[in-house]
Amino acid sequence: MSAPSLTGYYSARRGQPGALVKALRLGPGTGFPDTERQTILADISRLDPYLAKSVTLAQAATDVAKDRAVFDWIGELVVYELRGHWAPEAGLSAAETFDEISRSIRAQMQRKEARKKGFNLLLTALAWLAPRGLQPEDALRAIEHALTVAKRSSITSDERQRQAMAELVKIKASPKLLKALLQILAPWRTRTLEVEAQAAAHREEVAALNSRIQALEGRVTESRELTTNLEARLADHGRLLEDRERRLSTQHNLAQSQLALTRGTINGWLENEVRPRLADALDAVECEPPRHEVLRERLKAVLALLDQKKGGHWG
Repeated sequence: MSAPSLTGYYSARRGQPGALVKALRLGPGTGFPDTERQTILADISRLDPYLAKSVTLAQAATDVAKDRAVFDWIGELVVYELRGHWAPEAGLSAAETFDEISRSIRAQMQRKEARKKGFNLLLTALAWLAPRGLQPEDALRAIEHALTVAKRSSITSDERQRQAMAELVKIKASPKLLKALLQILAPWRTRTLEVEAQAAAHREEVAALNSRIQALEGRVTESRELTTNLEARLADHGRLLEDRERRLSTQHNLAQSQLALTRGTINGWLENEVRPRLADALDAVECEPPRHEVLRERLKAVLALLDQKKGGHWG
């Protein structure tokens, strides 16, 4: 079996992050060679121009201890991509580090052509720092800044999320990235429900004064909701497909386990129950003179055992 290879992952048309992470866990634990990492970094703009493979690999690593090589790699990649704009500083918390990183990335995302790569880099940094204690509020704040979501107190969290989704659609974020972002937004949204309830009364008071504006905004909101619904349906279909694959895999594994158990039971039964009786029957035939009564009893015993197992009751 060949050693896990960054080169193979980044060179493939469609890299398999799960396979790479699994191979690393089963390997000797030496990580990626320095020369290979440096070679990939030097050619990263060609191998992964939008960092889509990198952020997918970062999300596949879930265990800091087992996936240390991946976490070390994505940290090195973040530092490399932000060279000249940001460098790690000792003593900073995960939130402070992520805030500095997001500011550096945000400056690059002002250019339209750099937005998709910038957002992927932001999520890669998020995956790198999440195990170090990065909180959802800190991640959300940086992501909202990066996506240029409005900060007006007059808009609800739902509207802010719709704005964020619209921004993600513009940069063609994948369903996996949308799901990851929603997981970050969920805790924040729960904490703000009470505040939004208190603000609802005030919004109702000013609604009459802004009726014409709201009419126009309603049309825009409908378009955004349609986009959000389409994205949600796509995510639902993806989840259904993943659930189906998991169920099929579980059923297959269970069937294999049951088959192996049944085979072992049958083999044990043949060895412990049938074989001794057949051996006695053979001894009875080979005796001089043959012991026909013993032979008959052993064969009847074997037939009786077979009758007991009719119907496949091997439990």
